[in-house]
Amino acid sequence: MTRKRSPYLKSLPAFVVLVVYCVILGRSLWIQDSILGRYRELGQAAIEKSEFELARTYYERVAQVAKKSDPMDDLNLAIAAFKSGDSDAGQSLLDRLAPDDSFGFPRAHRLKAMQLVSKLMSASRVASSSVADNLTVDQSTWDLVRVHLSRSGQDDPVELADLWTAYYLAAGKPSEAIAQQIKASQFKPDRWLATAQLCIRLNDENQRKRASQQAELYFVSKVKDNPFDHSSRINLARVFIYDKRFEEADSIILQGLKIAGNDSSPAVLELRRAASEILLLQIDSVPGNSDTDLSSKHQLLVKAIELDANNPMAYQKMLAMFESGGSVENRKKLIKILEQQVATGKSIAMAHFTLGCANWVDGNRDSAVWHTERALELEPRMSEVMNNFAWMLAHGESPDLQRALTFIDAALAKNPNDLRMRDTKGVILMKMQRWDDALTEFESILPMAGASNRPAMHQKLAEIYSALGRKALADLHRAEAGPMAQPVR
Repeated sequence: MTRKRSPYLKSLPAFVVLVVYCVILGRSLWIQDSILGRYRELGQAAIEKSEFELARTYYERVAQVAKKSDPMDDLNLAIAAFKSGDSDAGQSLLDRLAPDDSFGFPRAHRLKAMQLVSKLMSASRVASSSVADNLTVDQSTWDLVRVHLSRSGQDDPVELADLWTAYYLAAGKPSEAIAQQIKASQFKPDRWLATAQLCIRLNDENQRKRASQQAELYFVSKVKDNPFDHSSRINLARVFIYDKRFEEADSIILQGLKIAGNDSSPAVLELRRAASEILLLQIDSVPGNSDTDLSSKHQLLVKAIELDANNPMAYQKMLAMFESGGSVENRKKLIKILEQQVATGKSIAMAHFTLGCANWVDGNRDSAVWHTERALELEPRMSEVMNNFAWMLAHGESPDLQRALTFIDAALAKNPNDLRMRDTKGVILMKMQRWDDALTEFESILPMAGASNRPAMHQKLAEIYSALGRKALADLHRAEAGPMAQPVR
């Protein structure tokens, strides 16, 4: 008699096949997820190490393996493409992830907003040094910034607030810009000082007071918790300065110097620089030029240099006081301070440099050249000294133009985009009658010249074109220079 098979047994082979299939499918999916995870991990590590070509390779493999595109993977691929120099590929991916006319991936919208802000700010910096010294606002592009910011989510609220600040500043809405920085400061209290600085720049005294009060509370707490937190101590002094509380600023810095003792660490040197700068600010608060006022200024200046003999601002302040005039006796006092620096062996190169400038202002050209050359011998890397020395060599009674050119070329090797130095080189080339080279120098820097410098530059170009026999262009530049421009001597 044949035993009847159970219906469950009949279906068993199919069930086993199904189980095996599911196991195989699950294992393949697990392997795929494992591979994707590994590629992502390697791609992120490559980005962190700035190995962008490698990162791009890994994220391209992610795109090949993954059945469904992940916008975060695509964004990382776009970043890797940008960083590796393939801007077209990166931009194409970013435009797809964050279209201008519809919602996309929030993080991609944030990156696109950052990209646009960066481009606009760079363009503004160039425009701010051109004819009118005004920011050029590309309204349509700033509107696009607003569109992408509104779609960029709420991640990293401090970064978001900074981007909105840039937008509102460009839109001419200072109150909204300050509000964004207040919001950022509420997330990061160490930002209150920067917010106070923005309020000063935007002439909002009420909000400046609020930001300064919050900054004071924050930095007082930091210094109380750790008296050796010199950075917070310096920032607290800056808050006091904004309130014109100079004595408190001076006191908090001097307390720090007392605690630090003879320590010569970078933090303590920064403290000394801060104390020196506070004294220089106090000089500005002495309004008059009476003998008493000048005596007070001299005393503050001497203390500022004693605290930090290498503070270039102290020497700039001294030179400004020297150029502003006063009595012969007053100028002699300033010279005496500098000579004392040389005698005591403190910042000798800087003192010689300033003595050179002061003697040049007084018309003592031989002494000016001698002191400036001494400064260069002591500190050959000071490009500002090289620039001044080149100018002096070119304008002395017996100009040494070839040597002047050598020094200005050395200075420009360190600061190739410094307009003052390039102007110096252009003048030297004019004196050498190398008209074509001088023309190239001045025409390349004219678009970057500020409004106050353009008349003199147009005058130089007029002289160059006259020397080249190009009268029409010379006349045009002379007209641009106006009546106040002086010819090159």
